[in-house]
Amino acid sequence: MAAKAPAVLLPDGALDGRAGQAGTASLVGVASERLRLSWMALPERKQVEEELLNPTAVSHAYRRQRARRHAREQRARDRQLASLRFWLAVTIVISASVALAIVIWQQIHRLFGL
Repeated sequence: MAAKAPAVLLPDGALDGRAGQAGTASLVGVASERLRLSWMALPERKQVEEELLNPTAVSHAYRRQRARRHAREQRARDRQLASLRFWLAVTIVISASVALAIVIWQQIHRLFGL
């Protein structure tokens, strides 16, 4: 006859899904299976009380947010100006190429009489 695995009593009072004997309960299986991550260290808590008690924290946060907004707007302006400079340079290069092609064509006509 095959031996059945013992039932494990979970912390919430329910039995896990194993088939076992009616009166057997083992919390060792619970500690090794379900509560393994409970022994990990928690992240350090931030000191919220110090920020609330600091009288200059609100004005400092306001200045920081205003500086961030100003920097974001400045980056948007710089991006627009860079786009304008790029298209201006492309237009100048294309215009110079067309002008040079016209001059070369006129010289070919003058020299060879085409």
